[in-house]
Amino acid sequence: MLFFNYLMGASDAHAKNYSLLHLSANDTVLAPLYDVASGLPYDLTGNRPLRMEMSIGGENRLGHVSRGHVERFARLAGLDRQACLNLMANLCRRIVRSAGDVLSQARAEGLLGADELAERLLPRLESHCNRTLQQLG
Repeated sequence: MLFFNYLMGASDAHAKNYSLLHLSANDTVLAPLYDVASGLPYDLTGNRPLRMEMSIGGENRLGHVSRGHVERFARLAGLDRQACLNLMANLCRRIVRSAGDVLSQARAEGLLGADELAERLLPRLESHCNRTLQQLG
């Protein structure tokens, strides 16, 4: 969820956006993501990078997370380093296509603003994901 929010440029994603569902006394799972809003379609910061509310391995500037940051995050969280790198890379590869599919469906359904959102979001999302893939090595 943290990697997805980073890649989407959801700069307002903070700890209160993550919840647990208590299914029973012994069964608790993460709730689905909610309140995800990308800042990528908007030029709110001029030449300064968009900053995320939560960091990955100590880095919270959009476009600056690299392999070392993901590895540091994995180590600090007690997660498998390679699994985290693979997850981030796979999300980079899939997220643009998935966002494009969702926006194509929104356009087909005639949702107001879908064309403008696609025009503003998709090129920036693709660029951000490609840059992140390069920085993951």
